[in-house]
Amino acid sequence: MSLVLSAATQTADQADAARTGQPPASLHPVMGYDDWYLNYCDTSQSQVLAQARALVRTGLAAAGYRTVIVDDCWMARKRTAGGQLTWNKATFPDGIPALAAKIHAMGLKFGLYADAGLRTCEKLPGDLWHYSTDVRTFKSWHVDLVKVDMCQFPPFTTYQQVAADFTLFGKRLKAAGIAYSEELPVKALIDWGEASPEYTQALKASSAMAAMWRVTPDERSSAHMSLIQQQREVAPRPPNVEHALARLVGTYANMVLRDFAVDLPLARYARPGHWNDLDVLLLGNPNYGWTEAQAVSQLSIWAELASPLILSTDIGNLSPALLSDLENPAMIAIDQSGAQAREITSQGPVIAAGKPDPQGGTALLLVNLSAKASWFDVPLTRLGIQAPSASVTDIWSGAHRTETGMFRYEVPPESASLLQLR
Repeated sequence: MSLVLSAATQTADQADAARTGQPPASLHPVMGYDDWYLNYCDTSQSQVLAQARALVRTGLAAAGYRTVIVDDCWMARKRTAGGQLTWNKATFPDGIPALAAKIHAMGLKFGLYADAGLRTCEKLPGDLWHYSTDVRTFKSWHVDLVKVDMCQFPPFTTYQQVAADFTLFGKRLKAAGIAYSEELPVKALIDWGEASPEYTQALKASSAMAAMWRVTPDERSSAHMSLIQQQREVAPRPPNVEHALARLVGTYANMVLRDFAVDLPLARYARPGHWNDLDVLLLGNPNYGWTEAQAVSQLSIWAELASPLILSTDIGNLSPALLSDLENPAMIAIDQSGAQAREITSQGPVIAAGKPDPQGGTALLLVNLSAKASWFDVPLTRLGIQAPSASVTDIWSGAHRTETGMFRYEVPPESASLLQLR
């Protein structure tokens, strides 16, 4: 599918490409860094610059991770006398424009958090009733991407009004040539569930304009598990799959595997320039403590579903193994290929999803929802392969083998495997 850009958008993208020396990131799932899940509200100019430099030093920027997003808590507690947003001078002493300039000088893009409501999640100034003013401010600061949250609207604000406000803010940003991500579907998902008309309406509205939109709740630590179990995140599926989902009790399983099940049916909303967003990558994040195998499973799912690849971790302390995983060219190519995978089939607790592999053949994702290793054993024709045999490559280990007639693969418990079939 091709994406036809307006003349105004083309001009903005061309100017951005000239400044950064790279194509517009918004046409493909954004890759980069967001500070929230590492530092939460304890953010600062020095911390952001340290992570940006680490992106360059480690080679992650060269691999495509080029957008640095400053999340909540960058702003002062009050607007200026003239009504403009401004920064916290204690934590960002040189100012946001100077920070953006330093990020751009590294060949990176600069993203900034905002809230469409009255206040941010940390009770700092929101953008409601200031959309035009704040977009002009972001433009003057040379912000490339705005992450739009939705924490606090006035009491008794209807969902329809929230949706209208998001749409208005999005139109202002788009007209200014600023890419943006937003979280309108999250409210509908949590309040009404995946099968609700509100969720569908939010997805349609978001996909019409936003570069990316969150389709699942925030990443969750173990302290939030009781809340997550109450949320209606997964629409009814075959009994064996629904049973497997109901048994997911760990932090990793609830976040990665449940979110996979939510996003898998949403491929029709994704296209170049507009992507379903599963939230950030947490590999190596000390607040979560995932194993490398769990990190690889998250990367496999995010890549197959064309989710933005945005790190929220201490980049400078990533192990050589995790850096190698993040820089895996086959994984990145699958994520950036221009399409989100669709479900092909399922067998027991294993779901298979696929899409064309940019290197030829099919990029196949196998997700095991069970706490036990499970075999996936189906005819090649069930995977859409009409040839008598197929070459199978594990993109992480590089292991090759040939399957004839049948495809047989053992998927580890509560994990995902990413394969290339040719």
